[in-house]
Parts: sequence; C-alpha cells; structure tokens
Amino acid sequence: MKHFAWLTFGDDFDPDQFQHLVEQLGGARDFASWPLGLQRGEQVVWIDVVPVHPERKKKTDLIELRRLLGAEPRHEVYLHIPSDTRSEWLIAEVVVAAAEKWNFVLHGFDELPITMDKLNRRIARRDKDLFRTNPDRKPH
Repeated sequence: MKHFAWLTFGDDFDPDQFQHLVEQLGGARDFASWPLGLQRGEQVVWIDVVPVHPERKKKTDLIELRRLLGAEPRHEVYLHIPSDTRSEWLIAEVVVAAAEKWNFVLHGFDELPITMDKLNRRIARRDKDLFRTNPDRKPH
C-alpha cells in the first residue's frame, strides 16, 4: 500500500499561502530534505507542492479531475508518511486546514478520490485508515 495522499488544486490555490498554512500548524520549510514537513513526536508528514503537468497525466484522469474540481488542475500537494500509518492524523490536520481555504480533490492512499464529507465522518469517529477509500478491505 502507498503511504501518501494528495490534493489537486485549481486556479485559486497559492503555494506560498499553503506553505504558510503548514507553518501555522507547526510545520517547517526545508524539512529533512523535503520542501515542507510537519512533525509531532514520532508522527511525521513530508510534503511536496508541485505544478500539474497535463502532458504527464492520462487524458481520462485529467477529464475526471476537471469534473471533480470544477476547474483546470494547477497544483498538487503530496502528503507522504512512514509505513506506520499513525501519522495519517497529521495529514488530516493539513487537509482540513486546506479545505477551509481552497477547493481541491483529495486522493487517498489507494489513489481514489475521497470526499471531505467522508473524511470528516471518519475523523469524527476517530477511524483508522482515514485515507483508504475502502478501509475494511485489506491491501494485498
């Protein structure tokens, strides 16, 4: 199983404001050879913000992103954690804070979209596997 989730943003996203948001959560730039990161005790998330390169994406993926986002995809934020998934709560903090500022498409560890409503319900229940589309199904 992959241990990263990612957010795809449209035109209203500002990478500098996102970095500032992570810093407000206690994160730092130039974090352990990553552009951005957040750590609390043993929990850690490494973050990379990159522009979307449409020529590197499948046409069907771009069409779906445009449909879900309601805009042209411009930036992606990758949120990586160690294989110990306790750090997914740090990803949740970043995602919830970003949702207060921007519209985005969230993709979980299994590369499938997860709505904010579904994520918020999982957070409220203190679920494990916040970022797997079907948390009851175990990876192969």
